[in-house]
Amino acid sequence: MNLTRRHLSLGLPLAMAVPAAALGHEGHDQTPFSALPVPLPTESPGKIEVLEFFWYGCPHCASLEPHLQAWKRRLPADVVLRPEHVVWDGRPETMVHARLFATLQALDLLDAHQLAVFDAVHKERINFRSDPALAGWLQGRGIDRAAFEAMYKSFGMTGRLSRLRNLTNTYQIRGVPVFFINGRYTTEPHRAGGEQQVLAVMDRLVAEERKRLAR
Repeated sequence: MNLTRRHLSLGLPLAMAVPAAALGHEGHDQTPFSALPVPLPTESPGKIEVLEFFWYGCPHCASLEPHLQAWKRRLPADVVLRPEHVVWDGRPETMVHARLFATLQALDLLDAHQLAVFDAVHKERINFRSDPALAGWLQGRGIDRAAFEAMYKSFGMTGRLSRLRNLTNTYQIRGVPVFFINGRYTTEPHRAGGEQQVLAVMDRLVAEERKRLAR
């Protein structure tokens, strides 16, 4: 199975779809999102959390990322985008990329370099398994190599990667990109009808959550 294809199967039954008409999607053959039968915990207290699962090696994620970054810049103060990198057992390249993600995140460098990592993988064809290639990329981005490597090779990184693997397995992520809105809804570009459409769906779901929380 091609794991970059956009499939999602939670251990929980996700078939309980909210009627499309409820958020203005009348006439669609396929509901562009599902409501989770049991709400899942979030990690952003006081915020409406949009949880994203992605992989740097996924071409769909790479195509979506510029649109997602623009969407993120216009998010209101009560909404937060929480990216999480998948770790798939049997796909060692996801572990390599997850380590890069976790290091940038730990050093508070993710926002500044997230899109650049996608470009490095998909446009520049940089192999981040190669230490010289990684070192060259760090230099080109102006990232302190010593600080990066200290975190990249740290004992604490093992825990960060275990967390990403556990998240991937707990949510049973089979393909990316996929989004969870405040632990109550899930959607993905393929299901929503495309990159721009999934952002619109998420806007509507965020608005729905805001209404619920205000009641």
